[in-house]
Amino acid sequence: MLTGVHVEASGNDRAYGMGHVVCAIDLGPNSRRVLGWAGRFANEFGSRLSVVYISHVLDSSLGDEFDPRWQLDLTLQARKKIEQCQNDTGVKAEILMDGGNDVPKAVCSAAASLKADLIVIGRSVEGRFLGRLRNNSYAIIRQSPCPVISI
Repeated sequence: MLTGVHVEASGNDRAYGMGHVVCAIDLGPNSRRVLGWAGRFANEFGSRLSVVYISHVLDSSLGDEFDPRWQLDLTLQARKKIEQCQNDTGVKAEILMDGGNDVPKAVCSAAASLKADLIVIGRSVEGRFLGRLRNNSYAIIRQSPCPVISI
């Protein structure tokens, strides 16, 4: 499904190209399929491709139990999983990782800063939920600075 909630409201009459595609993944079971599709799409249109992953920020209010190295460890583990996903799909892309507990806002902010022409996200396979992006897909669509395709 391709949506462009704010495209018409922007008053911008320019034709949309596909110079930069952003693929937002959550490292759930659907991430390889979503990244593979985004890679094929970007290749077909000669587009630049970036992978965006938003990790939860650990709460330092845990007091003595909080070790700031945990956040770094989680980030390094996520990067390895993204690189493995890229290897498995044969898709090479710039990786942008950020932290935040408001995933839709962080994805849309990353897309805006990258000047994305399209965001690719996953959506539920009937009867299944696919991690945090599934829970946030409608918010991403509503807030997106560019069209969103959910596959």
